[in-house]
Amino acid sequence: MIRQSLFVLFSTSLYWAFAQNNCQSTRYYSEVFSSTQSTTGIKFGEADPYGIISNQDLYLDIIEPVGDTLEKRPLILHQFGGGFLIGWRTEPVIPQMAEMYAKRGFVFATIDYRLGFNPLDSQSAERAVYRATQDLRAALRFLVDNADTYGIDTSAIFLTGTSAGCFAAFVNTYMNESDRSDIPSTFGIPLEPADLGCIDCSGNNNFNNEEVRVHGIINNWGAVLDTSYIDINTDPADNVPVISFHGTADNIVPYTQGSPFSLPIFPTVQGSLLIHQRLDNQGIKNRLFPLQGLGHEPQLLQLQTWVTDTIIRQGSQFVYEIMYGDSIAISGDNTVCLNDTARYLVPYNEESQYCWNVIGGAIIQQDSNWVDIVWPNIGNQLIEVHELDKREITKSANYTVQVNTPPSAVYDYTSFDGLFEFTSSVTANTYEWDFGDGNWGTGNPVNHQYTDTGVFVVTLSITDDYCSNSSDSALTSTLCPYAVINVTQNDSLVVFEDNSNFATSYFWILEDGSVVNSTSVDLAFEQEGVYNISLIATNDFCNDTLTESYTINFCSQADFTYESNGLQYEFQEQSFNAFFYNWNFGDGTSSALPSPSHTYVLPGVYDVQLITNSQESCSDTSTKTINVDIGSNNSYIAKEQLTLSPNPTSDMLQIIGLSSLSEISFRIISLEGKIIVAGKSENAHIHLPSLPSGLYFVRLDADNFNLIEKIIIR
Repeated sequence: MIRQSLFVLFSTSLYWAFAQNNCQSTRYYSEVFSSTQSTTGIKFGEADPYGIISNQDLYLDIIEPVGDTLEKRPLILHQFGGGFLIGWRTEPVIPQMAEMYAKRGFVFATIDYRLGFNPLDSQSAERAVYRATQDLRAALRFLVDNADTYGIDTSAIFLTGTSAGCFAAFVNTYMNESDRSDIPSTFGIPLEPADLGCIDCSGNNNFNNEEVRVHGIINNWGAVLDTSYIDINTDPADNVPVISFHGTADNIVPYTQGSPFSLPIFPTVQGSLLIHQRLDNQGIKNRLFPLQGLGHEPQLLQLQTWVTDTIIRQGSQFVYEIMYGDSIAISGDNTVCLNDTARYLVPYNEESQYCWNVIGGAIIQQDSNWVDIVWPNIGNQLIEVHELDKREITKSANYTVQVNTPPSAVYDYTSFDGLFEFTSSVTANTYEWDFGDGNWGTGNPVNHQYTDTGVFVVTLSITDDYCSNSSDSALTSTLCPYAVINVTQNDSLVVFEDNSNFATSYFWILEDGSVVNSTSVDLAFEQEGVYNISLIATNDFCNDTLTESYTINFCSQADFTYESNGLQYEFQEQSFNAFFYNWNFGDGTSSALPSPSHTYVLPGVYDVQLITNSQESCSDTSTKTINVDIGSNNSYIAKEQLTLSPNPTSDMLQIIGLSSLSEISFRIISLEGKIIVAGKSENAHIHLPSLPSGLYFVRLDADNFNLIEKIIIR
């Protein structure tokens, strides 16, 4: 336990140290680097300037922090002011601004662009703004193509500048080639007939002469020709955030609306206040800092250096908010039970680092954006997480977890003969019971009938508003035996078997009072009658006695004898305990008499069967084979002395060979022994009815003979 506690303490401390050392960053909104370095005179393009025949080379400077290990940094590109007539990329204040932004972790670029226009011609001024915008776009294309060289994050590009530089920033961002028709001067004017070309067709051919989208503008004393160009309904790409700094008493670039330099010769422009109102109307993120009572570019005055500090501080914070994106939130159980382990996580970003700290719990497992925490302390506890993303922006989130005491899963019970009533005195939402015999129940109280004796482990699982708990206890089911006797009888032999439930020992009490300790007893009865048998079934808890009366009835035993007189037979039953008789004489006839007489139609061998039943329907069968013959006491005329003709026949038979015409009886018998026709012959003739073709027997009976002959009827 001590080693485990030390491990938890060490782990918690380690994660806390990791959070402090690796995930906390104030980059961008405060200076985190002590020095900067510059790369100057980088040519990014060339273009035909106003009033000069040959092309003008365009240069930019890069200022970046010293010792920065981040490979991709956000870019702030600065375009100087000067009314499109004067100015340069390192004019006063720009170096100071570059250093302040670079120390916050930005790459800062300041660029040249073409200057000059006819102050007496507003269209010439429009062309100057367009040329400056073309040069700004050329610089952006160059920097995107060389992003690896200068360590630029192309998904975080921001424009800034002063005065004229911000005019170009707004045209670059909120106007596109399709808007050029609204500025016909760009196609040529009387004193400047040259077509300036498409907005991405000047300076260089970097980035395939495609537009580079920017992600925000730090506007210092800038304006736009018409805020209606900002319309996310027609161009969703116009959703670019803006922070504006503008003196309310500016008479060079109007704070609200007017002509630059207050000269009507120039077109009317709309300043930072109207830009702010339009952005609000469009739902675009923006912020306005009106410099009350100040004029144009007050940061150039010795006594107004605070203006630069304000622009850098507020502008950096605004850009930081844009890059920050969505906040993070911890998800997981906010109500847990004591000693529970729960998982907590924040959305995962592949290039981010995550640092966790827990107060009141212990991290037992972590994998970047998630942790498993065990909660050993009651009350409200705290989780903190810091995400350091790919730009070294720290996102933090806190999460409060309520650790609750689990309910005590205790219960009592009462029982009788295996029927238990379980009751818990604890107030809870759910009660689930495992009775240990494969059955479950819910509720409180709850009843359960065990169907067997023995020891069972009963588990109660209980849940309140927050927690669950369970407990086990062993109990003994004390079911009494239930005596059951199973009887199998075979005549006088009877087997009594114990079929009791929950019994461990058995005692039989017989009719004569003797006791037998066995699971079964076999008894052979010599006399019929009623006998009493008792079974005592016992276990360790109680016993049960069953006494039943059994009537013993013996079965019948079939037997018979017989006497014959020719075809006449007398049968005499010789059975034991027979009350019912069923004779089958073997020729298809039967009788239910005890001792019947029977006359066979034809001689032959017959199986005679007698089935007897006792009064209790216990049956027995006896079968004997008899040979039926005419007998020596009958006169017999040899076949060669008498014949039936014709044979085969169809309708008439004649008896040939009789010495006298005594009265003769005849019977036509089927092969099954059934008499079909019977009668007396006339003049030794037998007239046959219409019979199916086949083989038949003809029996002739007279005073002095009997004759049986086969005939064929066709």
